[in-house]
Amino acid sequence: MISIKSPKQIDKMRESCKLTKELFLILEDKIKPGITTKELDTIAYEFYKKHGATPNFLNYNGYPATICASVNDEVVHGKCSMINKMPGEYEDKFSSLRAFYAYMMAHPGKKLLFMGQEFAQFIEWKYDSALDWLLLDYDAHKKMQEYVKDLNKFYLKNNQFWQIDYSWEGFSWISNDDYTQSVISFRRINKAGDEIICVCNFVPVSRSDYRIGVPVSGSYKTLLTTDDEKYGGNGGVKPSYQSEKIPMHGYENSVSLDIPALSVTYYKVPKKRGAKSKKQN
Repeated sequence: MISIKSPKQIDKMRESCKLTKELFLILEDKIKPGITTKELDTIAYEFYKKHGATPNFLNYNGYPATICASVNDEVVHGKCSMINKMPGEYEDKFSSLRAFYAYMMAHPGKKLLFMGQEFAQFIEWKYDSALDWLLLDYDAHKKMQEYVKDLNKFYLKNNQFWQIDYSWEGFSWISNDDYTQSVISFRRINKAGDEIICVCNFVPVSRSDYRIGVPVSGSYKTLLTTDDEKYGGNGGVKPSYQSEKIPMHGYENSVSLDIPALSVTYYKVPKKRGAKSKKQN
């Protein structure tokens, strides 16, 4: 059940976020070689106390601190590997993991993938033993490694995913409310106005003739799909899709897509006729 927040509650949330942002800037300036996480925690506690605020972490289920921080040679255990977090049967786990990684890469924010997760190691990382490299003898794990390699290269090559990573100007939802089919779609945009559309299907049910609104008329080329056969998928996405002048999601044009189960696909948005690329910094 989703509880709709009142305007008063939203105002309080906004003030809380402003305080936390201010604290982050203070802590960023304080983090220097030699400082301890305890000292940083004290700074955070005193900051919230000064502003009459209550730290959310403190005393939550017995948690003793204001912040949750660790130095970079410490690892939190007991979180389980990414592949083991995925629901479903063996093959579904790999499909879901590919989809999750593609969603992570396309969504705003910095990326992190812990060692062993690039080839879907099932057991959690252990400090006293090597990674399970033997898994690369198995097709599903080898294809996952190749997929992550290609995904990383795609991310570096396409600055739509990272050039404007700090502003609403680099991201725009197309649809985020289709909870009955668990499909979302959004646009990522660089400074030149070049765009990539990301379409995500998070359930093990394929969608045919699924229509989304698009910002420009033309042919939408498939750039990368997690359902590619070379990654272990079924190859259920066409090389391109032509838009039609059918209004959808607030746009004049839309495209009808084939969306495989448990998949994410990236599409290149065609240039507007007569449009010129802006000079990029």
